[in-house]
Amino acid sequence: LLRGELDAAAVAVARARSTDPSLADAVLLEARIFVAARRVQEALRAAERAVAVDGKDPLAWLTLAQVHGVTDGPARAAEDVGRALEIDPDLAPALELRAQIHYLHARWEEA
Repeated sequence: LLRGELDAAAVAVARARSTDPSLADAVLLEARIFVAARRVQEALRAAERAVAVDGKDPLAWLTLAQVHGVTDGPARAAEDVGRALEIDPDLAPALELRAQIHYLHARWEEA
């Protein structure tokens, strides 16, 4: 999506969420839009809301892991990926991110 399309999507999801703040899919979608738009602080707040709304959604934990990988480094992201995999041990994107985190964690400690 183009930047303007991401912004329009974020506005539409925010409208949907305003009608029902506990709408888990809308909260998660909002977080993923902000991740795609590289709006890190907004993505962090939205991902934290997604986990608060539905802590049993592995995709919410995966999204939070992606954001924490940027904001807090690989150790924090690994915790979130671990939670996603506790819920769904076969979630392919989480398994892939876990492998990337292990690689990055080694690099992070070398720096």
